[in-house]
Amino acid sequence: MNAVSRSGAIVAALALVPSAHAGQQRSLPDLFRTQVELAGPQLKLRGQALDSDVALAMAASGVSWRPSVAGVRLFSGEGKKLSYTGPEGRMLGLRRAVATGDERTAFCFAFSLAVQPGNGETDDWRSAYEHVSRYGEGLDRVLVGVLGADERIPFLAGLQYSAADLLVWRTDAAHIPVYLAMAQSKDSYVRSRGIAALGLASYTTIPGKPPSLAGLLVAPREMAVSATQRAILHDIIERAASDASYRVRAASAMALGLAGSDGALERLQRMAKDRAYLSFAGRSRQARQIVYPVRSTAAAALTRLGLRAIATGGELSGRDLRDATRGGRDVTRDTRGMRRDRSSTVRFHRWEW
Repeated sequence: MNAVSRSGAIVAALALVPSAHAGQQRSLPDLFRTQVELAGPQLKLRGQALDSDVALAMAASGVSWRPSVAGVRLFSGEGKKLSYTGPEGRMLGLRRAVATGDERTAFCFAFSLAVQPGNGETDDWRSAYEHVSRYGEGLDRVLVGVLGADERIPFLAGLQYSAADLLVWRTDAAHIPVYLAMAQSKDSYVRSRGIAALGLASYTTIPGKPPSLAGLLVAPREMAVSATQRAILHDIIERAASDASYRVRAASAMALGLAGSDGALERLQRMAKDRAYLSFAGRSRQARQIVYPVRSTAAAALTRLGLRAIATGGELSGRDLRDATRGGRDVTRDTRGMRRDRSSTVRFHRWEW
């Protein structure tokens, strides 16, 4: 899967604007110049030349050269068993690399914590994310490179879902072609993140209405996207509301609420009745925690657009549980269209999709 292949007709219709992520210190391509040149040979990759973003991702993630600092190794294992060391050790490695002025190694350790934190959104995660974010466009290229990595490259492809989530955090109108390619991916997780990013790129301030959606962790901002571009993006977002994947439908609900386009209310009212639900263990043996991911997101979107909406669900048992799930569709273990060897603990929302 190459999630960043270009889609000709739609991409050609979009005139891009300059990136908002400017002012970084030293560029990542300069910082990792030698490691990029050696990335292929170090991993004994043969055949066609590596894509430049993939090569940068191999170097900047440390996959090709396995950095260590003051006795702390970034990776353990080899081949298919290659993995990051524990998050506490990687945070220690980051601190030591920063203390010694080792900028390359510091980036690798910080990047590892940004894409694979121990417990999701924590102070350590934010610290690591802020560290790598200083490299602006270079970080974006690394994330795109991760999405483009194939199975020849050990470990890197396994970070694709985390990279997709981070790209949503970093939504920038300059990267709309990347989000369009993600939104057309065969992988339902990547597809949902592409739709979410298109929604953030289409964000519109609505006078007198909340600036964001309850549950969204990313602070949305208006971007330089033309009326023609918005119309194209809205069409893609609206079509995603009928996707077979509940993750993509939920992303569509989020995007519709952010864009605030004409006709969004009617669509969101239908989505607020979506049948998909998640079922988790409750505090007692008889109880279950029921979450409606699409309904919850649609309710947040409707509330922003001025229509009172309450997300249903909660900890239920007995008749309440039966009533809540009757006619619904349990998608708790629904991973259709996803890779089972991929996962992400990076979160840009609180709606369980």
